[in-house]
Amino acid sequence: MSPHIRRWQDLRSRTLIKGLCIATIPPAIASWLANWLFIYGGAAVTLLHALMYTAYYFALALTWSLISGLTGLWIVARWRGLVGRTTCLLLGCIGAYSFPIFASIVSVLIKSFFRDLSITLTLGDLKFLVLGSLAAIPFGLFGGWMFWRIGVRPAIAPQTDLAPIFD
Repeated sequence: MSPHIRRWQDLRSRTLIKGLCIATIPPAIASWLANWLFIYGGAAVTLLHALMYTAYYFALALTWSLISGLTGLWIVARWRGLVGRTTCLLLGCIGAYSFPIFASIVSVLIKSFFRDLSITLTLGDLKFLVLGSLAAIPFGLFGGWMFWRIGVRPAIAPQTDLAPIFD
C-alpha cells in the first residue's frame, strides 16, 4: 500500500478534528481579506466592529470546515475504507470553493431574520461570489495539505506482509 494512504479505521477523531480546524486557516484568511476589501474598501471602521466581523467570519469558517470536512470524509473515506493525500487535497479545495457561498447564504439569512427585510443578490454580487470562490481554491489546496499532514498522516501506516516474499 502506498505511503500516501491511510486506512479509515486507523484514523483518530481527535486528530481529524484538529487537522480540520487548522486547515481552515489559509482559505479563511484569504476569503476574509477579499470579503473585507469588497465590503469595507476604504471606509472607516471602528475596532470593535472589525473584531466582531473577524470573529464572526472565522467562526463561520471553522463551522463550515468541520461540516464539509467530516461529511466528505464520512461519505468518501467510510465507503472506500481509505483516506489518501489526494482525498485530503480535494476536500480542502471543495471546502474552500464552497465556503464563500455558504457564508453568503448564512449572512443573507441572518440579515433577513434580524432586519426583516427582503435582501436580494445582484449579478455583481454573484460574479464576486464565483470569483471569490475560484480564488480560494489554491488556499484550500494548501489547507488540504495541512489537513493531510496534521489530521491523517500521523495515523499508523499499514505494513505490508513480508511473508509471501520468502515463500
